[in-house]
Amino acid sequence: MIIQNKYDNITKSDTRAIKATIPIFLALCLSCTPVASAEPQITTVTVGNIPYGIAYDSGKGEIFVTNADSNTVSVISDNNETVLATVGVGTNPHGIAYDQEKAKVYVANLLSNTVSVISDRNNAVVDTIDVGTGPHDLAYDSKRGEVFVANEKSKTISVISDRTDAIVATISLDSYPFDLAYDPQMDEIFVTSSDSTTSIISDKTDAVISTIHAGGYPFNIAYDPQTDDMFVTGTNSTVLVISDGTNKVVATVQMRNNPYYIASGPDGEMLVTEYNSNTIPVISDKSYTVVETIGVGKIPFGIVCDFQKGEAFVTIHNSNTVSVFYLSSSVPEFPFAIPILLIAITSLLFYGGQFCKRIDKL
Repeated sequence: MIIQNKYDNITKSDTRAIKATIPIFLALCLSCTPVASAEPQITTVTVGNIPYGIAYDSGKGEIFVTNADSNTVSVISDNNETVLATVGVGTNPHGIAYDQEKAKVYVANLLSNTVSVISDRNNAVVDTIDVGTGPHDLAYDSKRGEVFVANEKSKTISVISDRTDAIVATISLDSYPFDLAYDPQMDEIFVTSSDSTTSIISDKTDAVISTIHAGGYPFNIAYDPQTDDMFVTGTNSTVLVISDGTNKVVATVQMRNNPYYIASGPDGEMLVTEYNSNTIPVISDKSYTVVETIGVGKIPFGIVCDFQKGEAFVTIHNSNTVSVFYLSSSVPEFPFAIPILLIAITSLLFYGGQFCKRIDKL
């Protein structure tokens, strides 16, 4: 006697329908896996003439850009990458810094020897402060509520209180200060100068407590919140890594061309603009090596990262624009997870239901 199993009556079309869901689920798995991309999609935002410095306003999700030849600051929304406002400031604005406590933006006007104070509530200048000669860049000290301004021509650092927008101290240096960065871990300000040194200022005493002789011409400097290191770009095609614990150079990263500006990313990386190669090398703060190179517009200059959205904003000198791109770790290579998920669920419910009905009829 032949015993027939009720599952023997299931047709080949049934099995084909069930098997059809397998590649859909495989595609779903792939779509949910982030994969780094060396060539991200770049959005271009037109701003003023010769965009220079750039700062991120975390309170409102806006980017502030100094336009050196237009004597203006462009305000960009990180929601739609469009210019929301254009603010008139002093002559030849360069450096810029955001004060999250007071919701203000400070702008160093190189040729008018002033600092413009912009309220991010109405995108208007609310104060103008006279500082030293040739203010090039500035840094915000969040613990003390102060802004440090590098006056390149007068060899001084002006210290501004964000409560009164008045100068509370002036620090004299032996060389021409160019750029600076705040270290919240040590309560110190690191200042790069034209004599191949980096000076360290205590924000408690407003005095120089150490000087690092690293060679070359140190230019821009940025703090890495992941490792508490300072990364310094220089004209000798290197990026120096300074430990804030020892105030010594702990690593040297060789670059292809002269690195210019540098900014920390959200995942332990430092992004560098290379002025001559039109690229953004990405340095790992774990291995101190270049792990990725991103192509952008001609003559990239200032750079800042929007940690909330995982984007980088780069000022492009040659085209009077700002390039915007997602950092590779923030974007999946297959951005179709939701549509594929819906197809997979629909297919499973339909064919699975048909499969169960056939079994029940047997």
